[in-house]
Amino acid sequence: MTCVVPSLSGMHFTLEINDKKFMSSLSNQEITIPAFSDAVVDATRTTTLFGIARQVQGLQGSTRSSFAYRLSGNISIRDQAFSLPFDITDTFNFE
Repeated sequence: MTCVVPSLSGMHFTLEINDKKFMSSLSNQEITIPAFSDAVVDATRTTTLFGIARQVQGLQGSTRSSFAYRLSGNISIRDQAFSLPFDITDTFNFE
């Protein structure tokens, strides 16, 4: 049985930390990822001085042992008119 693995033609995502936008990213790297495996994709990441300052300000005087994050975006598939959305929300613990 032959399985055709689609090629990804690009992606974009946004990273929020503690409900504040921190970074966005974009990649037009075309890559094929076989089933049940993974790959590293080169992506251009951008943030602003304001975005960094918001995060630093939120941490000042804080005794947090964790932070919440959200990673959301879309993955484009070559030769398809649609993209695959994703939205991951979790908490990172320092302990």
